[in-house]
Amino acid sequence: MPYKFTPEYSILSSIRKELDPVKELSSSAEKLAKSSEERSQIAERLANSSESIAKSSETHAKASETLSSLAIKKS
Repeated sequence: MPYKFTPEYSILSSIRKELDPVKELSSSAEKLAKSSEERSQIAERLANSSESIAKSSETHAKASETLSSLAIKKS
């Protein structure tokens, strides 16, 4: 690192100041990407749960249909 009072130090200092907003933007983008990935995983789990519930409901409906058919035949 250059000595504090040299022109190189001043230039580096101003470049660092200019890069601060870029660093903040980069950090925000990383957080947003991570949040989006987490939301995607949650949505995938919800979709899998919904699919499982739908299959279970279908099985129950078929079982109810079979039971009602047997009940009609018996009566």
